[in-house]
Amino acid sequence: MPDDRLLSAKRLHPVFAAEISGADTAHPTPELRRGIEAMMDRYAVCVLPDQFIDAGQQVALAKTFGTLESPPRVRGSRGDAAQNFPPEIFPITNLTEAGQFQKEDDAARQYRLANALWHTDSTFRQTGSTYSMLHAKVVPPAGADTQFIDTRAVYDALPEATKKRIEGLTAEHSIWESRGKLGGYRPTPEELIARPPARHPLVKTNPNTGRRSLLIAARCLAYYRLAA
Repeated sequence: MPDDRLLSAKRLHPVFAAEISGADTAHPTPELRRGIEAMMDRYAVCVLPDQFIDAGQQVALAKTFGTLESPPRVRGSRGDAAQNFPPEIFPITNLTEAGQFQKEDDAARQYRLANALWHTDSTFRQTGSTYSMLHAKVVPPAGADTQFIDTRAVYDALPEATKKRIEGLTAEHSIWESRGKLGGYRPTPEELIARPPARHPLVKTNPNTGRRSLLIAARCLAYYRLAA
């Protein structure tokens, strides 16, 4: 059984999401990892307030959960924040290396804008991610909220006829599909080859809990049933 006895949770929403206390993310341990995994299985979105860690400590914490993804190579300014972060960090910024706001035609800005569309992280990768770990460095006084939806609850609410109809469907995801919908980023032929579409089941099952959810995103190209 996962050991989450060191952690306590306060619900943030009747269906999902919780604020977790008792975590020392600056000094990750196997017990902390198991505790966070148990909380994630239960609440799907966990907020750990007052964690004053640097980028290196964040990487060390993330590595306790498995192999980390590498940020994509994107044309345009990498952003001021990217200069001081380890290569495993995905800096999300609207500033240039000189600390100025990125221009509207900056390729990096155009690429990032599609993140405003509803999506599940990393579905365009051949091996999807288990968790996304966000660490806010500078928070604006208003707006720019990151919103979440519980696709477990969405699946649970579907009519039984719909559940049967989508059972076994495969979805094809492409990062270029979402970038074409918002932002205007145009991939090069080399980028298209390097990041081809990926296929994943439309309905996923959590191996720890058996609970089912929908793997959906703005980057979905098509849904189809693969032949046996």
